[in-house]
Amino acid sequence: MKNSISIDYSPHKLWNLYKKNPPIKYRRPYFLGQFLHTFNSIRPRFFGRNIVEFEHILHLTGESRDYVRMLDGRDVLFEKLQNDKVCALIAPTKTAIDICGSYFPDFSKIEKKFHHVPAGVITKDFSEKQVNSRLNLLFIGNKFWGKGGNIAIAVTNMLNFQGIPTCLKMVCSDVPANYPIPEYVDVITTKKLDEKEKDRLYASADLFLFPVLHDSFGVHLECLEYSLPMITTDIYDKSEIIEQGVSGYLVKPPFELYGSGFGVEWKNWDAFIEHVQLCDREGGFSGIVDKMVEKITTFYDDKQKLIGFRLSMLQNTKAKFSISNRNCSVNNVYNSISR
Repeated sequence: MKNSISIDYSPHKLWNLYKKNPPIKYRRPYFLGQFLHTFNSIRPRFFGRNIVEFEHILHLTGESRDYVRMLDGRDVLFEKLQNDKVCALIAPTKTAIDICGSYFPDFSKIEKKFHHVPAGVITKDFSEKQVNSRLNLLFIGNKFWGKGGNIAIAVTNMLNFQGIPTCLKMVCSDVPANYPIPEYVDVITTKKLDEKEKDRLYASADLFLFPVLHDSFGVHLECLEYSLPMITTDIYDKSEIIEQGVSGYLVKPPFELYGSGFGVEWKNWDAFIEHVQLCDREGGFSGIVDKMVEKITTFYDDKQKLIGFRLSMLQNTKAKFSISNRNCSVNNVYNSISR
Protein backbone atom coordinates (compact mmCIF):
# COMPACT_ATOMS: atom_id res chain seq x y z
CA MET A 1 0.00 0.00 0.00
CA LYS A 2 1.43 3.32 -1.07
CA ASN A 3 -0.17 5.49 1.59
CA SER A 4 0.31 5.34 5.35
CA ILE A 5 -2.69 4.72 7.59
CA SER A 6 -2.94 5.28 11.31
CA ILE A 7 -5.75 4.25 13.59
CA ASP A 8 -7.46 5.69 16.67
CA TYR A 9 -8.14 2.50 18.63
CA SER A 10 -11.39 2.02 20.53
CA PRO A 11 -12.07 -0.38 23.44
CA HIS A 12 -15.49 -1.19 21.93
CA LYS A 13 -16.06 -4.91 21.29
CA LEU A 14 -16.67 -4.21 17.62
CA TRP A 15 -13.25 -2.67 17.08
CA ASN A 16 -10.78 -3.83 19.69
CA LEU A 17 -9.68 -6.67 17.42
CA TYR A 18 -8.04 -4.06 15.20
CA LYS A 19 -5.39 -3.93 17.88
CA LYS A 20 -5.05 -7.70 18.32
CA ASN A 21 -5.53 -8.71 14.69
CA PRO A 22 -4.86 -5.65 12.50
CA PRO A 23 -5.42 -5.83 8.73
CA ILE A 24 -2.19 -3.84 8.16
CA LYS A 25 0.68 -2.45 10.17
CA TYR A 26 -0.64 0.93 11.28
CA ARG A 27 1.47 4.01 11.73
CA ARG A 28 1.46 5.76 15.10
CA PRO A 29 1.10 8.45 16.33
CA TYR A 30 -1.91 9.01 14.15
CA PHE A 31 -1.04 12.50 12.91
CA LEU A 32 1.86 11.07 10.88
CA GLY A 33 -0.44 8.98 8.71
CA GLN A 34 -1.90 10.22 5.44
CA PHE A 35 -5.17 8.55 6.50
CA LEU A 36 -6.68 8.26 9.97
CA HIS A 37 -9.13 5.42 10.71
CA THR A 38 -11.51 6.50 13.51
CA PHE A 39 -14.56 5.06 15.24
CA ASN A 40 -17.89 6.86 15.72
CA SER A 41 -16.22 10.25 15.28
CA ILE A 42 -14.87 12.58 12.59
CA ARG A 43 -11.57 14.12 13.62
CA PRO A 44 -10.64 17.55 12.20
CA ARG A 45 -7.30 17.30 10.42
CA PHE A 46 -5.03 19.89 8.83
CA PHE A 47 -3.28 17.17 6.89
CA GLY A 48 -4.49 13.78 5.77
CA ARG A 49 -7.98 12.36 5.42
CA ASN A 50 -10.48 10.43 7.52
CA ILE A 51 -11.68 6.86 7.25
CA VAL A 52 -14.68 6.78 9.58
CA GLU A 53 -16.22 3.61 10.98
CA PHE A 54 -19.63 3.91 12.64
CA GLU A 55 -22.52 1.95 14.15
CA HIS A 56 -25.28 4.52 13.49
CA ILE A 57 -24.73 7.52 11.25
CA LEU A 58 -26.21 10.00 13.73
CA HIS A 59 -23.47 9.14 16.24
CA LEU A 60 -21.23 11.23 13.98
CA THR A 61 -23.13 14.39 14.95
CA GLY A 62 -21.23 14.27 18.25
CA GLU A 63 -24.47 13.85 20.22
CA SER A 64 -25.57 10.68 21.99
CA ARG A 65 -28.45 11.40 24.40
CA ASP A 66 -30.13 14.52 22.98
CA TYR A 67 -32.10 13.12 20.05
CA VAL A 68 -33.48 16.44 18.86
CA ARG A 69 -29.94 17.78 18.49
CA MET A 70 -28.90 14.60 16.73
CA LEU A 71 -31.63 15.12 14.14
CA ASP A 72 -30.98 18.85 13.92
CA GLY A 73 -27.30 18.12 13.26
CA ARG A 74 -27.98 16.22 10.04
CA ASP A 75 -27.28 19.12 7.66
CA VAL A 76 -23.95 19.98 9.28
CA LEU A 77 -23.03 16.30 9.33
CA PHE A 78 -23.91 15.92 5.65
CA GLU A 79 -21.58 18.79 4.78
CA LYS A 80 -18.77 17.08 6.68
CA LEU A 81 -19.41 13.79 4.92
CA GLN A 82 -19.32 15.51 1.52
CA ASN A 83 -15.95 17.08 2.28
CA ASP A 84 -12.91 15.44 0.71
CA LYS A 85 -11.37 15.16 4.19
CA VAL A 86 -13.76 12.22 4.72
CA CYS A 87 -12.80 9.72 2.05
CA ALA A 88 -14.48 6.52 3.31
CA LEU A 89 -17.21 5.47 5.73
CA ILE A 90 -17.35 1.91 7.04
CA ALA A 91 -20.39 0.24 8.63
CA PRO A 92 -20.68 -3.28 10.10
CA THR A 93 -24.11 -3.86 8.55
CA LYS A 94 -25.93 -3.01 5.34
CA THR A 95 -28.83 -1.62 7.37
CA ALA A 96 -26.56 0.98 8.93
CA ILE A 97 -25.83 2.25 5.42
CA ASP A 98 -29.35 1.91 4.01
CA ILE A 99 -30.86 3.95 6.85
CA CYS A 100 -28.71 6.93 5.88
CA GLY A 101 -31.09 7.57 3.00
CA SER A 102 -33.86 8.38 5.49
CA TYR A 103 -31.71 11.05 7.16
CA PHE A 104 -30.07 12.64 4.10
CA PRO A 105 -32.35 13.54 1.14
CA ASP A 106 -29.27 13.87 -1.10
CA PHE A 107 -27.66 10.65 0.10
CA SER A 108 -26.83 9.60 -3.47
CA LYS A 109 -24.17 12.34 -3.52
CA ILE A 110 -22.09 10.55 -0.87
CA GLU A 111 -23.29 6.96 -1.23
CA LYS A 112 -20.10 5.82 -2.97
CA LYS A 113 -18.06 6.65 0.13
CA PHE A 114 -19.87 3.97 2.17
CA HIS A 115 -18.53 0.44 2.57
CA HIS A 116 -20.03 -2.57 4.32
CA VAL A 117 -17.45 -4.48 6.39
CA PRO A 118 -18.94 -7.22 8.62
CA ALA A 119 -17.54 -7.44 12.14
CA GLY A 120 -14.77 -9.86 12.99
CA VAL A 121 -15.25 -12.48 15.71
CA ILE A 122 -12.80 -14.94 17.23
CA THR A 123 -14.86 -17.90 18.43
CA LYS A 124 -14.16 -19.71 21.67
CA ASP A 125 -13.43 -23.45 21.75
CA PHE A 126 -16.72 -25.29 21.45
CA SER A 127 -17.61 -28.07 23.85
CA GLU A 128 -20.94 -29.83 24.09
CA LYS A 129 -22.76 -29.07 27.32
CA GLN A 130 -24.70 -31.47 29.46
CA VAL A 131 -28.41 -31.03 28.85
CA ASN A 132 -30.17 -30.26 32.14
CA SER A 133 -33.82 -30.42 33.14
CA ARG A 134 -33.71 -26.70 33.91
CA LEU A 135 -33.12 -23.92 31.37
CA ASN A 136 -30.38 -21.49 32.32
CA LEU A 137 -30.84 -18.04 30.80
CA LEU A 138 -28.24 -15.27 30.78
CA PHE A 139 -28.78 -11.50 30.55
CA ILE A 140 -25.88 -9.03 30.57
CA GLY A 141 -26.51 -5.31 30.32
CA ASN A 142 -26.49 -2.14 32.35
CA LYS A 143 -29.24 0.43 31.60
CA PHE A 144 -31.95 -1.88 32.97
CA TRP A 145 -34.94 -0.35 31.16
CA GLY A 146 -33.28 0.25 27.81
CA LYS A 147 -31.78 -3.24 27.68
CA GLY A 148 -35.14 -4.83 28.50
CA GLY A 149 -34.33 -6.07 32.00
CA ASN A 150 -37.99 -5.80 32.96
CA ILE A 151 -38.99 -7.91 29.95
CA ALA A 152 -36.35 -10.55 30.74
CA ILE A 153 -37.70 -10.93 34.28
CA ALA A 154 -41.28 -11.12 32.97
CA VAL A 155 -40.28 -13.84 30.48
CA THR A 156 -38.60 -15.85 33.25
CA ASN A 157 -41.69 -15.45 35.44
CA MET A 158 -43.97 -16.69 32.67
CA LEU A 159 -41.81 -19.71 31.89
CA ASN A 160 -41.82 -20.83 35.53
CA PHE A 161 -45.57 -20.14 35.81
CA GLN A 162 -46.10 -22.45 32.84
CA GLY A 163 -44.15 -25.22 34.55
CA ILE A 164 -40.86 -24.79 32.70
CA PRO A 165 -38.10 -24.64 35.34
CA THR A 166 -35.95 -21.69 34.38
CA CYS A 167 -33.20 -19.70 36.07
CA LEU A 168 -32.05 -16.26 34.91
CA LYS A 169 -28.59 -14.89 35.65
CA MET A 170 -28.93 -11.13 35.29
CA VAL A 171 -25.74 -9.08 35.21
CA CYS A 172 -26.95 -5.51 35.69
CA SER A 173 -25.67 -2.79 37.98
CA ASP A 174 -28.74 -0.54 37.89
CA VAL A 175 -31.75 -2.71 38.66
CA PRO A 176 -34.21 -0.22 40.22
CA ALA A 177 -34.43 -0.25 43.99
CA ASN A 178 -37.38 -2.31 45.28
CA TYR A 179 -37.94 -3.90 41.85
CA PRO A 180 -39.54 -7.32 42.54
CA ILE A 181 -36.93 -10.01 41.89
CA PRO A 182 -38.26 -13.60 41.99
CA GLU A 183 -36.22 -16.39 43.59
CA TYR A 184 -35.22 -17.87 40.22
CA VAL A 185 -33.57 -14.61 39.09
CA ASP A 186 -30.00 -14.13 40.31
CA VAL A 187 -28.91 -10.48 40.00
CA ILE A 188 -25.18 -9.80 39.72
CA THR A 189 -24.52 -6.09 40.19
CA THR A 190 -20.99 -6.05 38.80
CA LYS A 191 -20.59 -3.14 36.38
CA LYS A 192 -17.86 -4.79 34.35
CA LEU A 193 -17.12 -8.53 34.25
CA ASP A 194 -13.59 -9.83 34.07
CA GLU A 195 -12.85 -12.44 31.40
CA LYS A 196 -12.86 -15.43 33.76
CA GLU A 197 -16.25 -14.50 35.19
CA LYS A 198 -17.61 -13.87 31.71
CA ASP A 199 -16.32 -17.25 30.52
CA ARG A 200 -17.99 -18.94 33.48
CA LEU A 201 -21.35 -17.26 32.90
CA TYR A 202 -21.44 -18.02 29.20
CA ALA A 203 -20.34 -21.62 29.79
CA SER A 204 -23.16 -22.24 32.28
CA ALA A 205 -25.92 -20.67 30.15
CA ASP A 206 -28.22 -22.43 27.68
CA LEU A 207 -29.62 -19.30 26.04
CA PHE A 208 -28.93 -15.57 26.10
CA LEU A 209 -32.13 -13.60 26.75
CA PHE A 210 -31.81 -10.03 25.51
CA PRO A 211 -35.04 -8.04 24.92
CA VAL A 212 -33.03 -4.89 24.19
CA LEU A 213 -34.81 -1.76 22.92
CA HIS A 214 -31.75 0.23 21.88
CA ASP A 215 -28.53 -0.68 20.11
CA SER A 216 -26.06 -2.93 21.92
CA PHE A 217 -23.78 -4.37 19.27
CA GLY A 218 -21.06 -5.68 21.57
CA VAL A 219 -23.33 -8.12 23.43
CA HIS A 220 -24.54 -9.70 20.19
CA LEU A 221 -20.93 -10.20 19.11
CA GLU A 222 -20.11 -11.84 22.44
CA CYS A 223 -22.87 -14.40 21.88
CA LEU A 224 -21.34 -15.20 18.48
CA GLU A 225 -17.96 -15.50 20.17
CA TYR A 226 -19.27 -18.03 22.71
CA SER A 227 -21.73 -19.77 20.34
CA LEU A 228 -24.58 -19.04 22.73
CA PRO A 229 -27.96 -18.79 20.96
CA MET A 230 -29.85 -15.54 21.54
CA ILE A 231 -33.50 -14.80 22.10
CA THR A 232 -33.43 -11.12 21.28
CA THR A 233 -35.27 -8.25 19.61
CA ASP A 234 -35.44 -7.59 15.89
CA ILE A 235 -34.33 -3.97 16.06
CA TYR A 236 -32.21 -1.77 13.80
CA ASP A 237 -29.65 -4.09 12.15
CA LYS A 238 -29.64 -7.10 14.49
CA SER A 239 -31.08 -9.50 11.91
CA GLU A 240 -27.73 -9.19 10.13
CA ILE A 241 -25.92 -10.41 13.24
CA ILE A 242 -28.31 -12.96 14.73
CA GLU A 243 -29.78 -15.14 12.00
CA GLN A 244 -33.33 -16.34 12.58
CA GLY A 245 -33.41 -20.06 13.29
CA VAL A 246 -29.61 -20.39 13.07
CA SER A 247 -28.07 -18.39 15.91
CA GLY A 248 -31.29 -17.73 17.79
CA TYR A 249 -34.67 -16.07 17.40
CA LEU A 250 -35.59 -12.42 16.88
CA VAL A 251 -38.89 -10.98 18.09
CA LYS A 252 -40.31 -7.57 17.18
CA PRO A 253 -40.77 -5.27 20.19
CA PRO A 254 -43.63 -2.75 20.36
CA PHE A 255 -41.09 0.04 19.67
CA GLU A 256 -37.35 0.70 19.57
CA LEU A 257 -35.10 3.68 20.16
CA TYR A 258 -34.51 4.51 16.48
CA GLY A 259 -38.18 4.10 15.61
CA SER A 260 -40.75 6.74 14.68
CA GLY A 261 -40.64 8.32 18.15
CA PHE A 262 -36.93 9.10 17.98
CA GLY A 263 -36.41 12.85 18.46
CA VAL A 264 -40.17 13.38 18.38
CA GLU A 265 -42.04 11.44 21.07
CA TRP A 266 -38.84 10.89 23.07
CA LYS A 267 -36.54 13.86 22.66
CA ASN A 268 -33.71 12.48 24.77
CA TRP A 269 -32.59 9.36 26.61
CA ASP A 270 -34.53 10.18 29.80
CA ALA A 271 -37.76 10.67 27.85
CA PHE A 272 -37.19 7.33 26.09
CA ILE A 273 -36.79 5.55 29.44
CA GLU A 274 -39.97 7.23 30.72
CA HIS A 275 -41.74 5.86 27.64
CA VAL A 276 -40.40 2.36 28.38
CA GLN A 277 -41.58 2.57 31.99
CA LEU A 278 -45.03 3.79 30.96
CA CYS A 279 -45.35 0.95 28.46
CA ASP A 280 -44.35 -1.49 31.19
CA ARG A 281 -46.96 -0.15 33.62
CA GLU A 282 -49.68 -0.38 30.95
CA GLY A 283 -48.82 -3.97 30.00
CA GLY A 284 -47.49 -2.99 26.59
CA PHE A 285 -44.77 -5.65 26.63
CA SER A 286 -47.11 -8.63 27.10
CA GLY A 287 -46.95 -9.48 23.40
CA ILE A 288 -43.17 -9.70 23.21
CA VAL A 289 -43.09 -11.63 26.51
CA ASP A 290 -45.49 -14.25 25.06
CA LYS A 291 -43.47 -14.58 21.85
CA MET A 292 -40.16 -14.94 23.65
CA VAL A 293 -41.66 -17.52 26.01
CA GLU A 294 -42.92 -19.44 22.98
CA LYS A 295 -39.46 -19.49 21.36
CA ILE A 296 -37.68 -20.50 24.57
CA THR A 297 -40.21 -23.26 25.20
CA THR A 298 -39.19 -24.99 21.96
CA PHE A 299 -35.70 -25.48 23.43
CA TYR A 300 -37.15 -26.98 26.59
CA ASP A 301 -39.33 -29.38 24.63
CA ASP A 302 -36.38 -30.46 22.46
CA LYS A 303 -33.16 -30.33 24.47
CA GLN A 304 -31.03 -31.50 21.53
CA LYS A 305 -32.07 -28.34 19.72
CA LEU A 306 -29.67 -26.38 21.95
CA ILE A 307 -26.73 -28.43 20.71
CA GLY A 308 -27.83 -28.08 17.10
CA PHE A 309 -28.17 -24.32 17.39
CA ARG A 310 -24.74 -23.96 18.99
CA LEU A 311 -23.11 -25.98 16.23
CA SER A 312 -24.85 -24.09 13.42
CA MET A 313 -24.09 -20.80 15.17
CA LEU A 314 -20.40 -21.68 15.36
CA GLN A 315 -20.23 -22.65 11.69
CA ASN A 316 -22.17 -19.56 10.61
CA THR A 317 -19.96 -17.23 12.66
CA LYS A 318 -16.77 -18.71 11.23
CA ALA A 319 -18.14 -18.34 7.70
CA LYS A 320 -19.58 -14.82 7.97
CA PHE A 321 -17.59 -13.08 10.70
CA SER A 322 -14.04 -14.36 10.44
CA ILE A 323 -11.14 -12.03 11.15
CA SER A 324 -9.59 -12.90 7.78
CA ASN A 325 -12.77 -11.84 5.95
CA ARG A 326 -12.91 -8.61 7.92
CA ASN A 327 -9.27 -7.82 7.27
CA CYS A 328 -9.68 -8.54 3.57
CA SER A 329 -12.69 -6.21 3.37
CA VAL A 330 -10.88 -3.45 5.29
CA ASN A 331 -7.88 -3.72 2.97
CA ASN A 332 -10.20 -3.45 -0.01
CA VAL A 333 -11.46 -0.15 1.41
CA TYR A 334 -7.92 1.07 2.03
CA ASN A 335 -6.86 0.14 -1.49
CA SER A 336 -9.87 1.86 -3.03
CA ILE A 337 -8.92 5.22 -1.48
CA SER A 338 -5.23 4.81 -2.16
CA ARG A 339 -5.57 4.68 -5.92
